[in-house]
Amino acid sequence: MKITGFLKHLPAYQVLIYTLVVLIFLFTIVPFCWLIISSISIKTELLSVPPHWIPKNPTLRSYKEILFGGTRTTRAARYFKQAVGNSIDKIVYCVH
Repeated sequence: MKITGFLKHLPAYQVLIYTLVVLIFLFTIVPFCWLIISSISIKTELLSVPPHWIPKNPTLRSYKEILFGGTRTTRAARYFKQAVGNSIDKIVYCVH
């Protein structure tokens, strides 16, 4: 079935509803996609114009620096490690 034929059978408000749902979904999901992409991109790719949606040289270096020490180790990273440790501890405690 062609899309144009499909849309002809829908009332106008349903088309509007579906369009709004798609727009809200995109408005919600695109920032998370950009967050993930920017976390594995190097700084020069992030600052390039136009921005790269798919990094040419993806790296997990920032995660390594945050989790295992380095120049970016901050209080937030220590709290994150503590929260993960506490969560694992509670899961193990509840399973036994």
